[in-house]
Amino acid sequence: MGAAVYNIEADQGGTIELPVAVTERDGTASDLTGYTGEMQVWSSYVDDADLLATATVVITAATGLVVGTIDGDDTLAATWRSGVYDLVITDGAQPEYIARGTIRLRPTVTR
Repeated sequence: MGAAVYNIEADQGGTIELPVAVTERDGTASDLTGYTGEMQVWSSYVDDADLLATATVVITAATGLVVGTIDGDDTLAATWRSGVYDLVITDGAQPEYIARGTIRLRPTVTR
């Protein structure tokens, strides 16, 4: 199964949350007991890209819900406007890419 594509647009200073429900082929929730997750934002997909942000990933094992969050304080301090990300989970063996896409921050004007 390939990663779902979610392109995110958010206000600078706002919290970015990306919830992804991981399910089995029959639609039931996957049991993610023992899984960990990681989500990063990079300037591009090339090898020498800059790391722009790292999200906190919380997994609710019994329901198969994975949520990547970038705090509003981090987006407020960001000097970047756009990047690419992926959200990965693993049980310690093979990583599974469950979401990917672009992130665009809309700058704030009110200070």
